[in-house]
Amino acid sequence: MNLLGYFNEVESPGWTTAGEDVQFKVVNRVLYLQCSHGLSDWLHNLDAVRAVYADSEVSFIAHRGFTKLWLSIKDEIEKLDFDTIVGYSEGSAIAVYVHENFYHRKGYEPRTYAFGCPAVIWKPNRALRSRFSNFTIIINPRDIVYYCALLLGYRHVGI
Repeated sequence: MNLLGYFNEVESPGWTTAGEDVQFKVVNRVLYLQCSHGLSDWLHNLDAVRAVYADSEVSFIAHRGFTKLWLSIKDEIEKLDFDTIVGYSEGSAIAVYVHENFYHRKGYEPRTYAFGCPAVIWKPNRALRSRFSNFTIIINPRDIVYYCALLLGYRHVGI
């Protein structure tokens, strides 16, 4: 599938809601993660305090709100069968965690496309960055979501 096809699917209906109001779906072995749609999403987006994420052999410091969202669905996502991840905005931020968790559990990277991904990780080290060579960020240069967390010291991973 091409990028337009992935974007059209991440904007289409058919979501499962779990955890702290996170929407996801799997279509043809692709895990899709939806963008922000309500007040609870925005409360998590704005919870930009740094938090330690230690559920991997490479611990890192990350955005607390996105960490909470990921941890609220982690057990369910780990049961799903997928090899590609597509996220949009807040869903892209969660895709960072899903991608890293996939690598942690399986020892290889999935293919991930992150549309409008906010920066999630505080000063990622080399070991962590090496886990994101198949993580592609697609940006609209006028989208402030991509840039906002950079002002707080968070950084992007991937290409």
